[in-house]
Amino acid sequence: MEAETMGVGPRNMIWGTWEELILGGAVRRHGTRDWNVVASELRARTIYLYCFTPEACKARYEELRKRYSGCTAWFEELRKQRVEELKRELVRSESSIGSLSQRSKA
Repeated sequence: MEAETMGVGPRNMIWGTWEELILGGAVRRHGTRDWNVVASELRARTIYLYCFTPEACKARYEELRKRYSGCTAWFEELRKQRVEELKRELVRSESSIGSLSQRSKA
């Protein structure tokens, strides 16, 4: 997860692109009337069981709306960003595996 997309603190908790995508999907499914349901989905789908309070989810969603104001395809933009992150991680992993493979042959 990129440092600029990840916040640590009482308001931000742990927010990466993956968590923002889950948040966006939960809001698309459940709306913005019941943040308890949205928060429950994040807790069920991430490893941070105690970080995603209804208040934290609502605050992050409002932050996402500000960040992507004027962009109607904000969810798709987040998805593209996540795909790029995963591609970078894959390249790093492949490099590490190649390096280990070379060392084991030596």
